Order: sequence, then structure tokens, then C-alpha cells
Amino acid sequence: SALAGWKTYAEAGGKTWYGNEVSSRKWVQATAYNSGQPLVIAWMILPVFDLSRAEKPFISFESANGYDNGATMELCVSTNYNGSATPWTSTWTKLTFTLPASTASGYSQFVSSGQVDLSPFKAEQVTIAWVYRGADPSGSSSDKTTTWEVDNVVVGER
Repeated sequence: SALAGWKTYAEAGGKTWYGNEVSSRKWVQATAYNSGQPLVIAWMILPVFDLSRAEKPFISFESANGYDNGATMELCVSTNYNGSATPWTSTWTKLTFTLPASTASGYSQFVSSGQVDLSPFKAEQVTIAWVYRGADPSGSSSDKTTTWEVDNVVVGER
């Protein structure tokens, strides 16, 4: 089922983030696996947060990866995204978070991102996004088909 207000868009390759469930744990994930696409870029975007009254805002979440061969996941924030279906045309700031261990075979455990500081944006309306970048070109061994998973997202105040 869709999460209210969350949106996902394919910038390249036609794949987006989608829900998964194993042993009653649910999360969202993205992968270029089996896409046959030379480039897969998928955006997952939270509803707008009003940080105008925030003192020390943060975001935290858990992430995991599977069969890591080079596809990446970035956490980004925008103060000028207008809700369009082409978020990549807005200005985004990449934020650093704690990544799970790279797992080349099988899946990593979910790992906390830590409290990622949103204080630079505290007087703003902000949009937060995860951006998956991978590739699965046909007939090539240069696949970047890592699966990235996100769960337990919290935007809060320290």
C-alpha cells in the first residue's frame, strides 16, 4: 500500500521505489536488477516538512543493501522543489548518513542512519528525497544492480 503523501518518480530507466515485506517487516526499496536499462535513477520523496519553528531538526531512518555491486542511494534535501513529477530539475543538497555494510552476497542488516542534521534548513519548507542510481545494461558485465532498502523514517527535533 502507498504511504500517504510519499511520491516516487523514475528519472531514468523506468523503475521506481516499491514496497516489500519479509516475515511481517515492511519497507521500501529500489533496484536496477533485471531492468535491462543502461541507467536507472529513481526518486522517493517525502511530503513537505515545515521547519520554520524547528530548533534542532533531524531525520533518521534505517537502510540496508543487498548484492552490492556499486549502485548508490543518496539522501537529499530541497527548499525549492515544487511538487512536480520532475524533482531532478530542482536544487538538492546531498546529506551524509551512516550506511550499512556493503554486502556483495545476500542482504545486510538494517542500520540506523543516525540523526542527520537538518538545522541548515530550519527556517524553511523542506522536501526530503532518497535517490537510487544504478544500471543494468543488456549484455554487459558493468551492472550496478544493488538493492537499497529504507525503513523507519523519523523527522524530529533533538
